[in-house]
Amino acid sequence: MRLLVLAAASFSLALALASAAPSADQGWTVTDLGVGPGSMARAINNAGEVVGIAPTQGFLWDHGTVTYLGPGTQAFGINNRGDIVGSYYDGSTQYAVVWHHGVMTELPSLGGGFSVAYGINDRGDIVGQSAVPRGFGHAVLWRDGQALDLGTLCVTRVICYSGAGDTIDDRDDVVGESVTESGATHAFIWKDGVMTDLDTVDPDSRAFAINSKGDIVGSYSPGLGDQSSALWHDGSIGPLGISGSAFGINNRGEVAGDTFTGGSEVGYVWEKGVTTYLPTPAGGESFVLAINGGGQVAGSTWSGADEPGHAAVFTRN
Repeated sequence: MRLLVLAAASFSLALALASAAPSADQGWTVTDLGVGPGSMARAINNAGEVVGIAPTQGFLWDHGTVTYLGPGTQAFGINNRGDIVGSYYDGSTQYAVVWHHGVMTELPSLGGGFSVAYGINDRGDIVGQSAVPRGFGHAVLWRDGQALDLGTLCVTRVICYSGAGDTIDDRDDVVGESVTESGATHAFIWKDGVMTDLDTVDPDSRAFAINSKGDIVGSYSPGLGDQSSALWHDGSIGPLGISGSAFGINNRGEVAGDTFTGGSEVGYVWEKGVTTYLPTPAGGESFVLAINGGGQVAGSTWSGADEPGHAAVFTRN
């Protein structure tokens, strides 16, 4: 186990199969988190605390105060108790870690060469990916300090891997993606010890987040070169009518994701069939990855295609 004390720095979902025309992005405030260019906000909890990745290390942003987590760290998830998960790179190996009360603790691996933690629920159970001894990554659930291999959707393939998404609900239901026996990549849900393929039709799909009602968001590809945001409700997939990927969903059924419009990348929020594009800098772009219970969205903005991103939070006025 590695322990590291943080050095504080001053600083009823209504499924609509067709979406209405996107509304304008007025009515939102964009807050630059002040962690510099080349940064990305990865997760936001219901208190508005944000974690993400700065150029050389992970960070926690708490309403204007930034705490850097140390060189070699990355922060990917935070729960409503303020526990943070991510990874630490020691120069040769990447380790999954959790921060609790400012102390970083390494999580056990599945016996392979790397591990990373992506999400944590309010019970403190954690999901991510860890390499198995033969080298491929498997989705993993850390519960009570133990690593549980969630397996894959393939059995006989030589190249076979799986990975968990960015969230885990308080029932310990886990979503993610796995290679199948045919070689396709399919979204899955792991529930009560069983991994179930969520996609029996499309050639490619991924699941990134699940809310407390069991609604799941991600992406699917109905044809070559096409990628669309998707929502699974009661086990059935429904397109949101938006290209790109849906990365986050809250318990109100609000979905946050990323798409392309007018040749530019832009974050969006979808709710009950209405899509709202989020603000971007003049001539710039945005990208979002998470949404909290109050509808705040975390991601990044950048001013041009060749400019580095700045971690940001989008809040309704």
